[in-house]
Amino acid sequence: MVPIINEIPIEILQYIFMFCIPPISQKAHENGRRSRVFEVDDPHPDAIRWKISTICHYWKSVLDSTATAWSTVVISPGEFVYEKVERQLKLSTTCLLDIYAKGYNPRFVYDDPFTKIFQPHVGRIGRLYCELDKFGCGYGSYILRAFSHQLGDTSDEIMELPNLQDISIIGEYSQTASPFPSPFLHRIHAPRLTQLLVSQTYEGQTFYEKLEDDSLTRIKLLYLGYHTGIPQRIHIFKLNKLVSLKSLIVSMEYPTQFPRWDPEETIPIPTLKYLRFECRCTTVASTFLSFLRVPNLEHLSINLQPVPRSFRPTITDVLESLAARPYPSLSRLTIERAGLLGNEFEENWACLQNVKHIHFMQCEFTPFWFHRVADKTASGNIAAPMMSDLFLQLCSFGVGDLVYYINKRNSLSAKGTVVKLERVKLLQSSLSQRDRRILRGFEKAYPGVIVFN
Repeated sequence: MVPIINEIPIEILQYIFMFCIPPISQKAHENGRRSRVFEVDDPHPDAIRWKISTICHYWKSVLDSTATAWSTVVISPGEFVYEKVERQLKLSTTCLLDIYAKGYNPRFVYDDPFTKIFQPHVGRIGRLYCELDKFGCGYGSYILRAFSHQLGDTSDEIMELPNLQDISIIGEYSQTASPFPSPFLHRIHAPRLTQLLVSQTYEGQTFYEKLEDDSLTRIKLLYLGYHTGIPQRIHIFKLNKLVSLKSLIVSMEYPTQFPRWDPEETIPIPTLKYLRFECRCTTVASTFLSFLRVPNLEHLSINLQPVPRSFRPTITDVLESLAARPYPSLSRLTIERAGLLGNEFEENWACLQNVKHIHFMQCEFTPFWFHRVADKTASGNIAAPMMSDLFLQLCSFGVGDLVYYINKRNSLSAKGTVVKLERVKLLQSSLSQRDRRILRGFEKAYPGVIVFN
């Protein structure tokens, strides 16, 4: 069989390797001596092919002897992966594995050979990411079955996984799906497990037992579809048992999933520092904030998912939930894809008293929003927050309105009544020439305060 390199026109080969050969050949050259790629300006085609072949063989030997180069195993449809994966596992025997199993190929109905490939290596897995369909099938299910086969179907033995740090199991929810693959999360002990992401799969229904691990610092709860159920309440109320939990992300597509809550029910998580909501409406965020007790929360992020042919939702209910109890440590607020009204901030501005960094992304401000807030602050009707940094990214607002607010804040800070606004950063895809002139003029008056692209 003729090597494929002989089928490529020599002119194309020269262009391809014009920039990548020099650094490679310098590293591969003995004693580190720097040398030209070719000794003549117009080398013979055979010389080019020989040089390329030599370098490729050299780097193949380097890669084959570097275990970390093979430690990330990506399994996806569209190719026959048995030999490829088996080779990667053998070449990476001295390091931890990062496994990403995505998609499903109907050719692999019988998964026993695939499962057997992974069985000897499950103890080396450091990060595990599996995607399943609504029937619990997919390449990810083969990996999960490898765990289950190691444990045995009837044994109550706990598997020790000292290297497992991150588990992500994502799948569609179906009430008619069979419980496949067999659960394993409640039968493993992973003392280094710090991150857990599980969606509404049958594998996810068993993850409640893992909510007692002291080492978990980051959890993402992912809910897909319209279905809701008691298990959500169960595992949400177990969050307070995680004594090391610092980051909680709640991703929920539909508010109808959320069960009703008793106003007396509360979940204290004193260690939580970061809380993020990814949802289509603010009901999810406001409901969670109503029963969570997170006195040490430092960063609150609300990412509102886009809804076709709809106005951007307001965050009035979120601000009301924040105003209902103190958050003395809250210093950073991120809001994405929201519609901002002046009156909602006037009524609940006090809840942001300690916030120093506010980041608005793809938000729509009502006309004269900044103007109105500035005047209310100057008159003393609303308390000025401790905000020193304001970041506006791809937002809709009036530049003149913003400049008025900054001027008013700085004049008040000169009197010592409010904290000085030290930095305003704008990342806008389109600014008119008039707006740019306004910003440049302001930049000269207050150097270093405003930064824009």
